[in-house]
Amino acid sequence: MEITSGISKDFLRFDCEMKVSEMIGSLKKAKQKTGLVFRDGKYVGVVEKKKLLRVNLDPTSIKVGNHLVVAPVINEHADVIETAYQMHKSNADIVPIVSGNQIVGVLSAVNLLQASTELPETADVRVSDLRLIKNLKIASSDPLAKALDIMYTECVEELPVFDENGVSGILSYQDVLRKYLVWPAKREFSAKMKKEKGGTRSAEADYPTLANLPVSSFSTNEKLISVDVKDRFSTAVSSLVENKVSCLAVYSGKQYLGLLTSKNLLRYLASLEVPQNFNIQFIGLNELKLSSDEKESVKKVAANESFKLQRLIHNDFKLNLHLKSYNKEGKRQKFSVTMHVAYPGKIVECAASDWDLITALREAFNAAGNEFTKMYRQTQSRKKVKKF
Repeated sequence: MEITSGISKDFLRFDCEMKVSEMIGSLKKAKQKTGLVFRDGKYVGVVEKKKLLRVNLDPTSIKVGNHLVVAPVINEHADVIETAYQMHKSNADIVPIVSGNQIVGVLSAVNLLQASTELPETADVRVSDLRLIKNLKIASSDPLAKALDIMYTECVEELPVFDENGVSGILSYQDVLRKYLVWPAKREFSAKMKKEKGGTRSAEADYPTLANLPVSSFSTNEKLISVDVKDRFSTAVSSLVENKVSCLAVYSGKQYLGLLTSKNLLRYLASLEVPQNFNIQFIGLNELKLSSDEKESVKKVAANESFKLQRLIHNDFKLNLHLKSYNKEGKRQKFSVTMHVAYPGKIVECAASDWDLITALREAFNAAGNEFTKMYRQTQSRKKVKKF
């Protein structure tokens, strides 16, 4: 299954030289959670959240380019599970999507999870099958500095907040972003202290930091979203999407069990990735009038499509792709793709042609996929007959 349905063309671009406070302001104004960072028009990564979870960070002086992590560039027709594996491996919750050599959109972890609910692999998965954040927590009266230290050290973006009655709220990275890093009170209090201290530079260092205020001043304490441990994977994902949150409190009856985060869901989806068990041989690719970038695109598309076949074949297989072009002397070339798929006991051949090579390539793979699906159904039908 492809990621196409989850791609968003609405995303923010940030320059490396932009201040973190400016970036946060743009995110709040656009009601976005993150964006892509560019240097001289070239994509260089996304902001690394962990580095922003520091008590002494001054967002008005730190540049966005100092806090980057490289998120993989994903083809618009990539496989859902393969993409989940790439996102989980890079610890990214958003990746740029390319068509050809151009970035055409982004894919968030939540949108990817939403697309994954259509996979047969997730149909029977329950919340009880997923990993939860169980041992990490913070008291509502604890200083924010303590919570930030836990989030930074443990590499988590959400913490359950407890009071004497149990779970009272959730502190998330978004809460820190919106309420701590750019809280107006920080500037107002600083100005007041500087005035009382005679406007000296030492006044700035002496004022009580916001990080000493209780966690409850920053956490989300109302309308907490929860799921039952017996709920399905799809139910949990729907709750994340509909309520625009990044985690859910998990209960068994009235007993709190832990936090289920979008990262936990992505980790499970990534675990469905299986090792590559195919080999691709290209015949005629170097003879085509294509640029090096176009040839690389052909190889990437073939690899992505082969992963989809792998889920249908469930065996080692060899793939030969014969690529040809016609009307070589004219302004336009028509391409043909002939595919030979060989695995123990079977050989399948499919062909397609089009004025666009990528289109012809996908059509050949689609034909092969339909053939393997038909073969699988016939096999299942025979098994049912034998039972009777």
